Amino acid sequence: MKIKPIKSPLPPMLLFNIILLILFMPFSHVYAAENGRFHSYKDNEVLIVQQTSGDEKALAGNFSFRYDFFNCSNKPGKFLKQTLCPAQDVGGMNIFVSYTTAFDFYMYETGNDTVRASKPIINRLNNPAIHFVWENTDLSQAIGWWGISLEHRSNGQVISADLKNAAGQYLTQIEYNQSKHEYFDALSRSGNYITLALGGKGFTEQGKFSVSYKIYVLQQDEEASITWGPLAGTPTKFSDFDRITLSFTERFDEPIFRSVLDSIGMGLDVTVGDKGLSDASVDLKITVLSGSKSDSWSIPWYLKIHNGPMERLSDYSTPYYSLGLGIDFDY
Repeated sequence: MKIKPIKSPLPPMLLFNIILLILFMPFSHVYAAENGRFHSYKDNEVLIVQQTSGDEKALAGNFSFRYDFFNCSNKPGKFLKQTLCPAQDVGGMNIFVSYTTAFDFYMYETGNDTVRASKPIINRLNNPAIHFVWENTDLSQAIGWWGISLEHRSNGQVISADLKNAAGQYLTQIEYNQSKHEYFDALSRSGNYITLALGGKGFTEQGKFSVSYKIYVLQQDEEASITWGPLAGTPTKFSDFDRITLSFTERFDEPIFRSVLDSIGMGLDVTVGDKGLSDASVDLKITVLSGSKSDSWSIPWYLKIHNGPMERLSDYSTPYYSLGLGIDFDY
């Protein structure tokens, strides 16, 4: 009798991530410090965003955190110290998981704003990842760290973005022509990739830079296909717009107009895909810390400007110009 193999109900990349989490859980419990394993990872902010189209005005939330399973700075045990952390003045291996999420909260309607079908919250991004990073604690070195990560990215929707049905493609083109982006909110998008990255210090003491390169794996064409606009029917993929990312952050803590501003932070992210600079996306981020030292309060005002594609995963190939103002929780 021939026995059929049992198929896993989970996607291969998700199953692989779960196995890795199980394997490294003992390291987290035994060797990591009792405190200091939970940190912010990327941007954490809430801001009111206005895009170039008439139906895009929402309260946007972006949150990102990391949890260290193993970190050389957390006094590892003797065995791991000898293998993964040879010397504190040289550096060592850090293993951590991260989760980044983004959503739009349509809390009000003004003018021509469109009522979202799943109002008030539209999920935009889910990005779990596991990272293996070697940190170089030698301050004389230009490269402070390098590593590799296994990542999954999706927008949490369930309707296929393939739209092979002719009627569906016709409807999608109409919605695209009228810039009704509510229609695209429910289109499912997902991808798996390996990220190779390195980084180090910037121009100032608190400045940082990083360079990352994505290698897409286990990619399903229908999760990235485009059946509308000028790219309809072309073999468009995420890598066309998202391959290499350059990030720079600088922070100036010297008092500026002492009674008004205490600090200014600036960040710049430039993402380039296989299509080149003509389809690159740019994010400019500025944080201004204002407050009153006498009353011991401060507000980290946050301004974000985006130009180009990759603003949201559901319609990743469409270039947007957006302006957001809010609060930076990490500053």
